[in-house]
Amino acid sequence: MIFKEAAPIHSLRKAPLVVLTVSLYLLMFAYAFSVTIIGPLIPIFMNAYRVSLSQSGLVPLFQGLGGAVALFVGVDFADRVHRSLLIKAAFGVYCAATLLMAIAPPYMVLLILFCFIGGGTRFLEAILNAYVSDIHPAKRGFYLTLLHACFGVGALLGPLFSTVFISAKVHWTYIFLTLGGFCVVILVVYTLVQKKIPVAKPQAQVSGLKNIAHLLEERNLVWLFFMALFYAAFALSISAWMPSYMTRRLHTGIILASVPVSAMWIGIICGRVVYSFLSLKHPVKYLLLLSNLAAGAVMIAVVIINAPVAYVGGLCIAGFLVGATTPLSVAQANNMMPGHSGAVSSLLTFASVMGLLVFPWLIGVIADASSFWFGIAVAALFPCAIAVFAAFLPKPVQEDRFH
Repeated sequence: MIFKEAAPIHSLRKAPLVVLTVSLYLLMFAYAFSVTIIGPLIPIFMNAYRVSLSQSGLVPLFQGLGGAVALFVGVDFADRVHRSLLIKAAFGVYCAATLLMAIAPPYMVLLILFCFIGGGTRFLEAILNAYVSDIHPAKRGFYLTLLHACFGVGALLGPLFSTVFISAKVHWTYIFLTLGGFCVVILVVYTLVQKKIPVAKPQAQVSGLKNIAHLLEERNLVWLFFMALFYAAFALSISAWMPSYMTRRLHTGIILASVPVSAMWIGIICGRVVYSFLSLKHPVKYLLLLSNLAAGAVMIAVVIINAPVAYVGGLCIAGFLVGATTPLSVAQANNMMPGHSGAVSSLLTFASVMGLLVFPWLIGVIADASSFWFGIAVAALFPCAIAVFAAFLPKPVQEDRFH
């Protein structure tokens, strides 16, 4: 399949381009709160709505389903509508749904609102990836990795944000009221910046790209899809199960139980910053291949040692090594298909959503069927799977270095 080059995007001076990029980074930062803010709120929802553990598990499920549907549908039109309009619409849905949470709706309505939050934020992520890729075509890897570093910071602060309110015994609705207000301010800032700095959308050749099946005719995109899938599988499975594993199998306290996950996210943030610079000089194939092989080796050693301190240190190192997988995969895909950045970004974000929907649940099934240790061991092997798919990427050429 031949993918035609996008029409050139209007050139911008350096200072306005920086302002626009920072505003996009702020949107990514605010979106990240929606991913990790839920964990501390699950017990609150259980008490407020008198629902069981399995019923409370519908919250992340509905959020993931909303994201999957939005991305599946969005692949077809992501390159036919102005980026700025799509960003405003997606983030506007996030703001509206978050503010509506503040009225403490019935539980079914709450789940529907989380579905809209999932749809708005996941589609927003895809368009942000495409937009940053469009306005920085010569340094896609660098700017996309920094974009995802902003996501990492938001994801790290999300649980802290909700925990502060819970510890102060503030009603949970004020958490969403505050978050919604914060997001509205960021949306206004972005809108004002975008009006001052108009950037044309790429004129993509959308013929033949009306569904995911056509996209996947490009074999290299399939490898990148599975790499994004297994990165999400690793990060989200560890985030979901490691605290329980620490308390139930390693008999740690509640505070220590959450430290390995925090260490992993700190490693991910640092890794994304460092790899943004490494991507300027080194081919993305080898960065992804060698880093994920090293991360897999670290995780295998950690699982064998099976001690709390090993999980803290090992997950920090592994997070550093695997953290840039998704942004570099998106950059590589957009580098191969620059005329279809919206579609390929939506597809790779869809892979991440599928990782959320399938693999944490699958690890739980494995843990029930065999042992909790074996479930964690399977999750530890996901970086190795990423390395395998990275090995199938084509040999690097000069364009693979996002210089």
